[in-house]
Amino acid sequence: MSWALDPAVTVGDALVPGASLHYELAGEPAGSSSAVVLLHGGETDRRLWDDQFLPFAQRHRVLRFDARGRGRSSGVSTPYRAHDDLTALLDALGLDRVHLVGLSLGSRVAVDFALAHPERVASLVLVSPSISGWNWNPAELGWMVPLFQAALEGRPERATELWLGSAYLAPAMADADVAERLRKIALDNAHIWSTTDREVEPWPSARRRLDELSGPLLIIVGEHDVPDTRRIAEALQAEAGDVRRTDWPGVGHLPNMERPDAFNDLVLQFLAKVDAAVG
Repeated sequence: MSWALDPAVTVGDALVPGASLHYELAGEPAGSSSAVVLLHGGETDRRLWDDQFLPFAQRHRVLRFDARGRGRSSGVSTPYRAHDDLTALLDALGLDRVHLVGLSLGSRVAVDFALAHPERVASLVLVSPSISGWNWNPAELGWMVPLFQAALEGRPERATELWLGSAYLAPAMADADVAERLRKIALDNAHIWSTTDREVEPWPSARRRLDELSGPLLIIVGEHDVPDTRRIAEALQAEAGDVRRTDWPGVGHLPNMERPDAFNDLVLQFLAKVDAAVG
C-alpha cells in the first residue's frame, strides 16, 4: 500500500518475508540512469538521509527505507538476513539495477547484496564502511562497555546517550542543528539496544569475498571514525577492484550529516561518471 506525500515522493509499506518495510521513493527514471538506494546506519533510520534524499532525486530515482526493526518498519520477530530484505523490497518496487549508498550498517548490507546479486549493482558507495565477518578489535571497544551495561539494565535511552557521546560521533554532535536531529532519530530507535538481534550473517561472509567486488566502488571515511572503520576501508582498497577512496579531515562517522553539501557533490559526481560510462 502506498500514497502520495507530494507530486515527487511516494511513501509506502512493502511486505517482505516476515516483516513490513517502510519506504519513500522520489524522482523519476532518467534514461539509462540507475536508481539510487540509501541504506542507513544501525542506530538510525531513513531520516539519516534527509540532506540527500530530495537533492539526489533531482537527478535520479531515489529510494530510502527503514531497516527491519527501525523507524516505521515492523519489529524483529524472526531470523532474517538484511540483504534479503533489500532484495525483496527492490523486487516489490520493480527496481532491477541500482546504485547502493550505504553508511555503516547500511554499507555492510550493500556489500552483502552486491556479492549475492552482482548483476543488479551499478555501483557501491560505502560510507564509514562495515562488512560482514569483520573481527572488531576488542581493545578499541572499551567505550561500548557502559553502553551495553545500560542496555542490559533495561535503560535503552541511556545506552543511546552514551552512543551519541562517543568520540567518533563528536564532530556531528558539535553542530547544534545536526545534534538535535541525530538525537531525535537515535532516541526514536533506542529500543534496538534492548531488542534481541535475530539477523543471520551470510556465509561465507563478505570478509572472505572482497576480491569478488569488481566495482565501481567509492569509499568515504572520516578522520575521527573508529580505527576498525579505517582498517575495513584499507581491506576493501587492497582486495576489491576499481576502488576510489576519500578521507575527510575533521569528520567522524556521519559525513553525510556533518558535511552534506560536499558529500552530495562527491557522490553525485561519482554516480554521474558511472552512469555516463554505461550510457
